[in-house]
Amino acid sequence: MKIYKCSGFEYEKALPTTMEDQFNESEVVYDHLGEKRTLTVTYVRYFDTYVQEKGIYDPEQTGIPFYHLVALLVLMKHHGFVNAQRLYFNDTKKFLNAFNQEDIEEAVSIYRSLQQSEPLAEANHSETMS
Repeated sequence: MKIYKCSGFEYEKALPTTMEDQFNESEVVYDHLGEKRTLTVTYVRYFDTYVQEKGIYDPEQTGIPFYHLVALLVLMKHHGFVNAQRLYFNDTKKFLNAFNQEDIEEAVSIYRSLQQSEPLAEANHSETMS
């Protein structure tokens, strides 16, 4: 599976009456059977704190905010095929079930390789992701 880009951000309030600042968005651009696709994952910002408190992921240790990795992790769990372009999570259990915690180290490695201006990053288990 070829990964072109993975990124994320924290929403900011556009208006005082909106709740946008309660959410994060993560995005991965990848190749699926020769087609360039994008997966966007929007989720409750609290989940970043939750995974840190539970010892699942420590952004201070890696220097990478979790929202940069979430969409990539979801894609990795589904072996390169997600039958959606956009996912939304507001339930902690469903969010945690959307990715494999064992894939976090590999996702960090892929993210770092993309930041070093490599044109493509390939997931190590690409044989199963085609």
